[in-house]
Amino acid sequence: MPLRIGIVGLDSSHAVSLVRRCNVRDADSPVRVIAGWPGGSSDAPLSAERVIGFTDEVRDRCGVEILESPEAVATAVDAVAILSMDGRNHAQLFARVASFRRPVFVNKPLATSRHDAERIAETARKHGVRWFSASALRLAAVSAPPARRVTVQCPLWFEPANVGWFWYGIHGIELAAAVCGRGISAVRLETFPDRELLHLEWRDGHTGTVVGLLNRDAAFTYACDDATAVPVGAHADRLEQAMLDFFAGADAPVTTADTLEVIACVAAANASRASDGRRISL
Repeated sequence: MPLRIGIVGLDSSHAVSLVRRCNVRDADSPVRVIAGWPGGSSDAPLSAERVIGFTDEVRDRCGVEILESPEAVATAVDAVAILSMDGRNHAQLFARVASFRRPVFVNKPLATSRHDAERIAETARKHGVRWFSASALRLAAVSAPPARRVTVQCPLWFEPANVGWFWYGIHGIELAAAVCGRGISAVRLETFPDRELLHLEWRDGHTGTVVGLLNRDAAFTYACDDATAVPVGAHADRLEQAMLDFFAGADAPVTTADTLEVIACVAAANASRASDGRRISL
């Protein structure tokens, strides 16, 4: 019997990519996306522009049944992917499917506040839900050597629903955290006409800088200590495979503690940005 996946939120390119992978590219695979709920945010232009076209594609070309609610999706499937691009909605969407106790993946950003991120973790504990959330860049540095200092470069652009660094800066933070591990204790953000620099401190003495270039075409790279910068692809395939393995019973590739720390770090980066570069402790 195939593993049946449902998608909550069809306004993200990740939704289309996952459906194409499971239902078209790997059509003989025992994993299928069978149901989806469009969702969408009328006050987020990118969401509003995408949701109708993406819904039409997965329904008409890929055979996904469009259902009337997240609850209907969770009822019909074995696992749920919350792929809404609007992190503001993730806590309430998670709450709507949690009682069905399906394994859940949540698109980045998990949430746009520490409060909502902790709400999701608490809801998962209450209902015994297996879940994880990660940027594709979290898995891109799995072969990085241990380092005391990391410098990450990433494109940085902004989207109003996912304020500040929650939209694209989070990719750079996840990559830095993947290299140096958990334990970020403070951040400080500097702004320049063509970039923003996020300085990271770890409790054990690690340090890092995320260079957010205000250019959507900028490359993702990371450099450990004094080594040459290594280019990094988005690795959507690797994240999708981790998601599918997780749905099939594998351990989550990212812990809840790691994910909550990333959200705390992004929130602190935004606070530093709003206070002219003040150092913010996590």
